[in-house]
Amino acid sequence: CTMDDPEQKLISNGPKLVEVLVNILENGVRYSPPGGVLELSSMVRNSKVILTIMDQGPGFSEVVDPFARFAQGQPSPHTKDKGYGLGLTIAREYTHLMGGLIAARNHPQGGAEFTLQLPCPAFAQEGA
Repeated sequence: CTMDDPEQKLISNGPKLVEVLVNILENGVRYSPPGGVLELSSMVRNSKVILTIMDQGPGFSEVVDPFARFAQGQPSPHTKDKGYGLGLTIAREYTHLMGGLIAARNHPQGGAEFTLQLPCPAFAQEGA
Protein backbone atom coordinates (compact mmCIF):
# COMPACT_ATOMS: atom_id res chain seq x y z
CA CYS A 1 0.00 0.00 0.00
CA THR A 2 1.46 3.36 -1.00
CA MET A 3 -0.01 6.80 -0.42
CA ASP A 4 1.11 10.25 -1.46
CA ASP A 5 -0.43 11.69 1.71
CA PRO A 6 -1.89 9.39 4.39
CA GLU A 7 -3.80 12.37 5.81
CA GLN A 8 -5.50 13.28 2.49
CA LYS A 9 -9.22 13.76 2.83
CA LEU A 10 -11.77 12.83 0.20
CA ILE A 11 -15.47 13.31 -0.26
CA SER A 12 -17.33 10.03 0.04
CA ASN A 13 -19.86 8.01 1.96
CA GLY A 14 -17.57 6.05 4.28
CA PRO A 15 -19.57 2.80 4.52
CA LYS A 16 -20.25 2.77 0.76
CA LEU A 17 -16.58 3.42 -0.05
CA VAL A 18 -15.63 0.51 2.22
CA GLU A 19 -18.10 -1.70 0.34
CA VAL A 20 -16.60 -0.62 -3.01
CA LEU A 21 -13.08 -1.41 -1.83
CA VAL A 22 -14.10 -4.72 -0.25
CA ASN A 23 -15.77 -5.82 -3.51
CA ILE A 24 -12.63 -5.07 -5.51
CA LEU A 25 -10.25 -6.54 -2.95
CA GLU A 26 -12.32 -9.72 -2.54
CA ASN A 27 -12.22 -10.25 -6.31
CA GLY A 28 -8.46 -9.70 -6.27
CA VAL A 29 -7.99 -12.25 -3.50
CA ARG A 30 -10.33 -14.72 -5.20
CA TYR A 31 -8.50 -14.60 -8.55
CA SER A 32 -4.88 -14.11 -7.47
CA PRO A 33 -2.79 -17.23 -6.92
CA PRO A 34 -1.79 -18.31 -3.40
CA GLY A 35 0.88 -15.93 -2.16
CA GLY A 36 -0.24 -13.33 -4.71
CA VAL A 37 0.02 -9.65 -3.87
CA LEU A 38 -2.65 -6.96 -4.09
CA GLU A 39 -1.31 -3.45 -4.52
CA LEU A 40 -3.26 -0.40 -3.36
CA SER A 41 -2.04 3.11 -4.00
CA SER A 42 -3.48 6.59 -3.66
CA MET A 43 -2.47 9.97 -4.98
CA VAL A 44 -4.03 13.37 -5.52
CA ARG A 45 -4.29 14.80 -9.02
CA ASN A 46 -6.42 17.72 -10.20
CA SER A 47 -8.51 17.88 -7.00
CA LYS A 48 -9.25 14.16 -7.21
CA VAL A 49 -8.07 11.33 -5.01
CA ILE A 50 -6.98 8.51 -7.30
CA LEU A 51 -7.09 5.03 -5.77
CA THR A 52 -5.53 2.20 -7.77
CA ILE A 53 -5.87 -1.49 -6.92
CA MET A 54 -3.94 -4.16 -8.84
CA ASP A 55 -4.12 -7.91 -8.43
CA GLN A 56 -2.20 -10.84 -9.89
CA GLY A 57 -5.15 -12.74 -11.31
CA PRO A 58 -5.93 -13.48 -14.96
CA GLY A 59 -7.43 -10.06 -15.71
CA PHE A 60 -10.48 -9.67 -17.91
CA SER A 61 -9.69 -12.04 -20.76
CA GLU A 62 -13.26 -12.80 -21.85
CA VAL A 63 -15.23 -10.15 -19.93
CA VAL A 64 -16.06 -7.16 -22.10
CA ASP A 65 -17.53 -4.99 -19.32
CA PRO A 66 -16.66 -6.19 -15.81
CA PHE A 67 -19.14 -3.65 -14.37
CA ALA A 68 -22.12 -5.10 -16.28
CA ARG A 69 -24.76 -6.74 -14.13
CA PHE A 70 -24.12 -10.49 -13.74
CA ALA A 71 -20.84 -10.29 -15.70
CA GLN A 72 -18.46 -13.02 -14.59
CA GLY A 73 -15.27 -14.46 -15.94
CA GLN A 74 -14.13 -18.03 -15.64
CA PRO A 75 -14.29 -19.41 -12.10
CA SER A 76 -11.09 -18.90 -10.18
CA PRO A 77 -8.88 -21.99 -10.00
CA HIS A 78 -7.65 -20.77 -6.59
CA THR A 79 -10.90 -20.92 -4.61
CA LYS A 80 -14.30 -22.54 -4.59
CA ASP A 81 -15.96 -19.26 -3.62
CA LYS A 82 -18.25 -18.04 -6.36
CA GLY A 83 -19.73 -14.61 -6.82
CA TYR A 84 -23.02 -13.46 -8.29
CA GLY A 85 -21.69 -10.96 -10.81
CA LEU A 86 -23.11 -7.98 -8.91
CA GLY A 87 -20.19 -6.74 -6.79
CA LEU A 88 -18.56 -4.58 -9.46
CA THR A 89 -21.94 -3.30 -10.66
CA ILE A 90 -22.65 -2.13 -7.12
CA ALA A 91 -19.11 -0.69 -6.84
CA ARG A 92 -19.68 1.37 -9.99
CA GLU A 93 -23.06 2.67 -8.83
CA TYR A 94 -21.78 3.64 -5.38
CA THR A 95 -18.72 5.33 -6.88
CA HIS A 96 -20.89 7.36 -9.25
CA LEU A 97 -23.25 8.32 -6.41
CA MET A 98 -20.23 9.68 -4.51
CA GLY A 99 -19.35 11.89 -7.49
CA GLY A 100 -16.53 9.65 -8.65
CA LEU A 101 -15.48 7.45 -11.53
CA ILE A 102 -14.30 3.85 -11.61
CA ALA A 103 -12.49 2.05 -14.41
CA ALA A 104 -10.99 -1.39 -14.90
CA ARG A 105 -8.41 -2.71 -17.32
CA ASN A 106 -5.94 -5.50 -17.82
CA HIS A 107 -2.64 -4.38 -16.37
CA PRO A 108 0.22 -4.64 -18.89
CA GLN A 109 2.19 -6.83 -16.46
CA GLY A 110 -0.80 -9.10 -15.89
CA GLY A 111 -3.78 -9.05 -13.57
CA ALA A 112 -6.62 -6.61 -13.21
CA GLU A 113 -6.23 -2.93 -12.36
CA PHE A 114 -9.04 -0.81 -10.94
CA THR A 115 -8.86 2.96 -10.73
CA LEU A 116 -11.24 5.06 -8.64
CA GLN A 117 -11.35 8.84 -8.87
CA LEU A 118 -13.12 10.55 -5.98
CA PRO A 119 -13.44 14.27 -5.29
CA CYS A 120 -11.38 15.76 -2.49
CA PRO A 121 -12.32 18.88 -0.54
CA ALA A 122 -11.21 22.13 -2.12
CA PHE A 123 -7.69 22.97 -1.13
CA ALA A 124 -7.68 25.79 1.41
CA GLN A 125 -6.37 29.02 -0.06
CA GLU A 126 -3.58 30.73 1.82
CA GLY A 127 -4.87 33.56 3.97
CA ALA A 128 -8.48 32.42 3.70
